[in-house]
Amino acid sequence: MGLEILSDENFVFCDGDSTVLDAGSGFSTYRWSTGETSDTIVTYGSDTINVAVTDGSGCWDYDTVTTFKHEVYDQEKICMVTVFGEQNLIVWERTQDKGTEFYNIYKETEAADEYEIIGTVPYSELSVFTDLNSENKTRVERYKISAVDTCGNESDTSLLHKTMHLTLNVGLSGESNLIWENYKGIDFVSYAIFRGTRADNMVEFDVIPNNITSYTDWEFGEFFYSIGVIMPDGCSPALFLKAGAGPYSHALSNTEDNRLQINLPPSEIYISDSTLLEDQPAGSYIGKFSTYDADSAGTFVYSLVAGEGADDNISFTISHDSLFSAEVLDYDVKVIYNLRVRSTDSEEDTLWAEKKFRVHVTALDNEAPTDISLDNNAVAEAQPAGTFVGKLTTTDPDEGDTHIYSLVEGDGWPDNGSFNISGDSLFTAEVFDYDTKSTYNIRVRTTDDGAGLLYFEKQIVITVAANTAPTDITLSGDNLDEKLPAGTFIGKFSTTDDGIVHTYTLEDGIGGEHNNFFTISNDSLLSKEEFNYLEQTFYSILVRSTDEGSLYFQKSFVIQVNPTGIEQARNDLRIFPVPMTEYLTIEFPYQSGQEYILVMTDLNGQRVKMINNIHIGSIELDASDLAPGIYILELRGPVLLRSRIVKTQ
Repeated sequence: MGLEILSDENFVFCDGDSTVLDAGSGFSTYRWSTGETSDTIVTYGSDTINVAVTDGSGCWDYDTVTTFKHEVYDQEKICMVTVFGEQNLIVWERTQDKGTEFYNIYKETEAADEYEIIGTVPYSELSVFTDLNSENKTRVERYKISAVDTCGNESDTSLLHKTMHLTLNVGLSGESNLIWENYKGIDFVSYAIFRGTRADNMVEFDVIPNNITSYTDWEFGEFFYSIGVIMPDGCSPALFLKAGAGPYSHALSNTEDNRLQINLPPSEIYISDSTLLEDQPAGSYIGKFSTYDADSAGTFVYSLVAGEGADDNISFTISHDSLFSAEVLDYDVKVIYNLRVRSTDSEEDTLWAEKKFRVHVTALDNEAPTDISLDNNAVAEAQPAGTFVGKLTTTDPDEGDTHIYSLVEGDGWPDNGSFNISGDSLFTAEVFDYDTKSTYNIRVRTTDDGAGLLYFEKQIVITVAANTAPTDITLSGDNLDEKLPAGTFIGKFSTTDDGIVHTYTLEDGIGGEHNNFFTISNDSLLSKEEFNYLEQTFYSILVRSTDEGSLYFQKSFVIQVNPTGIEQARNDLRIFPVPMTEYLTIEFPYQSGQEYILVMTDLNGQRVKMINNIHIGSIELDASDLAPGIYILELRGPVLLRSRIVKTQ
């Protein structure tokens, strides 16, 4: 009968569209698998559809077709993003037979989590996109992709991938410190460190775990560095193409090197002196300029320039790096002159810094200082370098003058190197030993705030005091509650001594019977275990305080354990005779059915008497075997009764 189902869309149509299936006219009956009975039907989805037809003579025929609705593939994902020179490469592997026509590449804007399209790549081309506007030298960048099918439908964007940004600084010892931001987009195990003498000959020389984002290279030399993420499976953008690039095994960061990469502008200008005595001839030297620049080896050209603070530029001139007067300056006419100076990098005249300076004119009648005094001329031995010695003051006929102090060469200066001056304060520059040297001679200059020409110098003798041993130790707290955890703070030690720094230790000896129950951290006493009041009330420790010169003092302390959860009623205990003799009578308020324990200890916490199962309110205690001294008596029961007792003979 020649039945053939035809379609206006060749049986393939886009999502949201439909196709018409036509069985042809001229048949008597039509029966579609969808239930329709006309010669044509409309279908909206992917399906397998058949139709049976009959003609006028009762013959029948049968045909089947399959329709396919395009749905955009939304599982495409980036394989990696990597730095390539000054550009970033976005790499993915195409999925076949999904009706994809091209890919859109998105990049995060300056606003966080907002992306804009930066390019498209046809499905038939290599699945690598080069971002020509990368800023990988200065920051990380984030990318996503989407797939667009032949119907023009676009998928959701993929999960983001973030590049790595590497920074490098050179440490004080010349080591290269690498720091980078972590790669984001895939699970990976390791980072690879690449190094080379040029940017084009770097090789992998170390591998570190993925949770570390810094690395220090202690091999010295000029090197280039890059960081790579070791891809678990690699990326093959040429998959299903006969030619292309890849596979890619590492996602790479930008390249950094430990050489000085750019010439930076100056950042600060200084002048050695900014004062000039009045009535000096034109051309008088005032001071020398210097410049701070990250390019430490640079040289600079100095000039007077217009701008804020340049009011008196005409009164001065600059030759090389030195400032000179251009006229005779009179203190009575003007005291302060303003000028503006520019320091220009000699290698690049577009790199410069400017600064305002003031030149102070000083009067001729300014008189020199006449004396220097130090309020303390002695320092203890074994003190650390930087110990404060004393404060310097100046005698000057000009009231209100300020002064600058310095150590200078001259008579009586052989020990200048053993001291430093900061402001008006003298400090040691080394550790002194009385037995090696007990007297030091220094020469100090005081310069007034005139032109720097008026000063006074003096020899000053510093004596070193012999170190003496500490004379006492005190403890801020000597008790703690029972049942507190090990490491509980008890008290802080302090020492009576001329020295500053002391070391505290527990020492074996008389009075140190219970040292093993405690520990000392710096100057703090801590418990080493949890104490039980019913087991022991007093603990004896022996503590040593040692100064910087290894001299020490020892002292025994008694640490008392306080009960918790027991009511105390100390005032209800009656003891006689006082002081006790060979026998001691103890009375206390006893209630029927109660049970008490009597415990007597010496001041070292040692138990000397103990009576259990006390069921009466009066006890006679044999004390004939006790040595003279002070004892602690406790009755432990429903309430705690405690008293201190003295035996004299």
